[in-house]
Amino acid sequence: MYVRSTSSRVDVAKIKQATAAFREHVIPLCRQQTGFKGGYVLADRASGKASILTLWESEVAARAIDGNGVYRQNLAQLAPFLMAPPVLELFEVIVQM
Repeated sequence: MYVRSTSSRVDVAKIKQATAAFREHVIPLCRQQTGFKGGYVLADRASGKASILTLWESEVAARAIDGNGVYRQNLAQLAPFLMAPPVLELFEVIVQM
């Protein structure tokens, strides 16, 4: 299994709107992708620091959303709420608890 981690800072005054946009636009797009296994959105409401973790069955599935434009579409939906450029990282899950 692989995890895509996207981290940024969200405008703390717009966390509710960012959450609504994520639920309305990002989650449905992710759920349509082959190999998508779920995910988490983590946020510190005081600082605006946030991370999106999406779970994928394989590295190929995790990377596919870069080539098919889904990642770009997702970022476009969230861009109005971001205070810093997002940082994307890819990790292999080597231990599951």
